[in-house]
Amino acid sequence: MNLPTNHATAYGLNEPMPAVQVCAIRAMSFAQRLAVGMGFIRSGRRLKRAALRQQHPDWTDEEIANEMRHLTTNGRT
Repeated sequence: MNLPTNHATAYGLNEPMPAVQVCAIRAMSFAQRLAVGMGFIRSGRRLKRAALRQQHPDWTDEEIANEMRHLTTNGRT
């Protein structure tokens, strides 16, 4: 991961990452960075599932799962 300390930006954001955060990421092994990234993905899925349940309280678990699958395969969030 080659992030210039002064110009590193978080994905999709315009604000630079703090140097301490860049250093922490650089110090991680690939396996550690992968685990952090997978944790973000799991958290995002939990949040999206909760949002769908709130938006569609009448949907069954199967309908929620189908919508999650649809959103995931079509690259939408």
